Amino acid sequence: MSPLKKMSIFVYALHPIMYQTPIFRQFQKRYGEKANLEVFFGSDLSLRPIYFEETGTTFKPDTPDLLEGFNYKILQNFSFKEKSGFFSRFNPGIIWPLLFRRPSVVLIHGYETATAWMLLLICVVLRIKLMWRGEVTLKDEDKFRKKNFRQNVRHFILKRFLSCFDVLLYSCRGNKEFIQHIVGPSCGDKLVEIPCAVNNDFFKAENDRLYKSKNQIRLDLGVADNEFVIAFCARLTSRKNPLDLLEAVAMSNMPNLVVLFIGDGPLRPSLEKKASYLGVKTIFTGFVNQSEVSSYYIVSDCAVNISSYDPSPKALNEAMNFSLPVIVTEVIGTAYDLVDDGGNGFLIKNSDVDTLSKRLRFLNSNRLIAKEMGERSFSRISRHSMDTNAQSLWSGASLAVGGK
Repeated sequence: MSPLKKMSIFVYALHPIMYQTPIFRQFQKRYGEKANLEVFFGSDLSLRPIYFEETGTTFKPDTPDLLEGFNYKILQNFSFKEKSGFFSRFNPGIIWPLLFRRPSVVLIHGYETATAWMLLLICVVLRIKLMWRGEVTLKDEDKFRKKNFRQNVRHFILKRFLSCFDVLLYSCRGNKEFIQHIVGPSCGDKLVEIPCAVNNDFFKAENDRLYKSKNQIRLDLGVADNEFVIAFCARLTSRKNPLDLLEAVAMSNMPNLVVLFIGDGPLRPSLEKKASYLGVKTIFTGFVNQSEVSSYYIVSDCAVNISSYDPSPKALNEAMNFSLPVIVTEVIGTAYDLVDDGGNGFLIKNSDVDTLSKRLRFLNSNRLIAKEMGERSFSRISRHSMDTNAQSLWSGASLAVGGK
């Protein structure tokens, strides 16, 4: 590539989301003079109100600058079921820009859609350089058990798919393990880290904006001065293990512990009954949009993410922007990237209710230490930023094109 010629980068993403579009905006700011970036979205699903049957809730997007600051196009999606499935994205309109403009490199998000496979095949035929990103991790049982026929077929297909890429972007240790497990150790020279991130600038600004109102918000929620608030920000499903948290709090015999469930889900009725039976003080916010979630982090004293499987829970990043100590299960993909055990929080085994209870007792009984741990969370999360992601995108594209 001539030093005077701009690199041309096409990005294919499923739909606009608040954890992704700021990367493209930051890339445009930082590298706009060196590269032409154009993002193609397979659907406008996230820009429209979406009804979720499980919770009876309609999600209404409320991020006004979601698509500002970068070039994009929303492709026509020939699909009857956009939420999931191989044919949830079928965008033949992407073919013409590829044929006539021949970008330097194409970044494909995911592997479970028809468009992802179509893009791969076209780029291979046209000899266009390829990057891949997909935030997926191995489940514990996948690491040790013998694969059945279906899993062997899936592994074979995925290996062929991922082996076609010139660069493989990984977001965390768990994501890297997944890629290496599928492709093999020989893919090491293709790997480029793009740390799992949220818009730190937004959440830090929210922290500053809401800090003076913290006591009033706690009062409005019915939280007393001496109570220790545990934030659980996730969909209330069995995979997220919210019942474990209630049992751990009950086991602690500390009546001043308050569980703040930020979100909604099918387990909510069961959780309300369980909390009443155990005598655990709980607050249920219901579904919360991004414009509201900061009001709950600001009143919390710690955050827990105790899923049995979760590749990259962004709620963990968000909580750390509010200087909260965190308790995280080791099976979470970003656990070892974001949590220094005993430093800014604790790592625990999956479904280890006893240890979870002991860690909550420790934080509640040692408020100054908990505060210091939270400050380390704030410091640690700074590297996991949109700017770092933009730099990683540039590094990956440069590696793909340069082949070094």
